[in-house]
Amino acid sequence: MGMDAADLVIGKKVTIKTTTSEEFDGVIYGVDRDQNCLALFELGSMNAARQAFRMFNLSYVEEVKEFSGDDTPLGDHFKPNAELPKIPTDKLKQKVEEQRAERKKKIGHDVTIEAQDVFDYIAKTLPCEWDKDTIVIFDIVTLSSPYTPNALAAKEGGHGGDRAKATLEQVKKILSDRQRKEEQKKGN
Repeated sequence: MGMDAADLVIGKKVTIKTTTSEEFDGVIYGVDRDQNCLALFELGSMNAARQAFRMFNLSYVEEVKEFSGDDTPLGDHFKPNAELPKIPTDKLKQKVEEQRAERKKKIGHDVTIEAQDVFDYIAKTLPCEWDKDTIVIFDIVTLSSPYTPNALAAKEGGHGGDRAKATLEQVKKILSDRQRKEEQKKGN
């Protein structure tokens, strides 16, 4: 490499020549010595609607030299000690709490590992939740222990009608598919 590793400084204008003889002008945006890579902000994209970054594996970089082109202004991205945008931590905390509550609804309490696996398999396709040890799908179909097609039922007092019948059939197909895949795993 034409430049010492110590010269790979964030914010420095450089020209990178790869082992395939391609050249890229830009500003070093980041360097990860552990991963042996460099992120380059291309100078041509400075004022473009879409800004371009390129990632380089330094093993495939033949030369890094100081940029010798015009003195293009770097913009606000590369000013030393530039103020970073404020992160709305209260909104992030709220989102994390909502996600935690959502995940909690998807974990059965006092259910077997197989019951949780059945729930997770159904949840990939249909919205469902736990009601104690019963899986409730679309709020109109229930699946109780032993979590097989024979344990499916339309929810009592539900007004699902045709929708409940269609959901029952769909869940039966999902359970049959799961059972088939489990049998294939055991066979291998």
